[in-house]
Amino acid sequence: MFKGFFKKNLSLKLVSFILALFLWFVVHFGTFSSEKAEGTKHLELPLVFQNLSSQIQVLSAPSEIFATVEGPQKKLNKLKSSDFKAYVDLQGKNAGDYQNLPVHLASPPGFMIKRTDPTKVEVVLDTLIQKKVPVIWNAEKIRIRHVIRIAPSKVIVKGASLRVNEVEDAQVEIPNNGLNHSPVAATPVPVDSFGRIVPGVHIIPPFVEVLEQKERSILPFAVRPSITGFLSSHELLRAVSVSPAIVLGEVKTGIHPPKYLSTFPINITGKRGTLIRVVKIISPEGVILQGKKKATVILKIGR
Repeated sequence: MFKGFFKKNLSLKLVSFILALFLWFVVHFGTFSSEKAEGTKHLELPLVFQNLSSQIQVLSAPSEIFATVEGPQKKLNKLKSSDFKAYVDLQGKNAGDYQNLPVHLASPPGFMIKRTDPTKVEVVLDTLIQKKVPVIWNAEKIRIRHVIRIAPSKVIVKGASLRVNEVEDAQVEIPNNGLNHSPVAATPVPVDSFGRIVPGVHIIPPFVEVLEQKERSILPFAVRPSITGFLSSHELLRAVSVSPAIVLGEVKTGIHPPKYLSTFPINITGKRGTLIRVVKIISPEGVILQGKKKATVILKIGR
């Protein structure tokens, strides 16, 4: 009986057997092969800094690196940048410029790092400091006849010493039509002596209150630099500029207002080229300056 079974349609049975065997190999070894197939993936990883002293801040450094990873293709497809950690060890590093610091890369098990770009980076470190600066508002940008008060009148600027030392004051913006409601919360912005924003520093507190008090005698005053000393017979004072050129001042009752306000004297004896000086604006008795109290004077001396 069985002998006849095997002889009947033998060629068809043989083809079916071979086909089934082929499908088994495809399913079994194909799946096995896909799980074991190797591949590569390119990742962009944020660069972090470890073991940084609490008194030191990173002033300049790359923000990311690129890595090429090799591993099972099926796992690579699920891989994310957050699965890796690219870092620079700053243990024992003080303020300074460090070149060729090695980039370390921590990866999940089962993967191989084939390439890291860059492998070494330059990191500039600076001492973390803080200082108090006055909060001011720009009198040139608005027309207002009310006295502006800011609380607190000074804020703390904290950050790398190179940046903090650039900060002259913290400036707040006031609408052109003054304050519709009082008080108003404002965000002070750190600026240098030229009124440019200084990046990378923190202001404490991050908000101040701007108060608009009752109308008083507020007048605009031109700012004129006070220049002393003598130039040689071959040198000329070719150009003078001052910023701010106009400031506002509260004039007390009974005081005759001056035509303009002068700056602290600048001595040009023996000087040549371009001089840049940040000097105080002299406020005469009976005049209380509103907003910025210093001026940046640029003098160009040449033949």
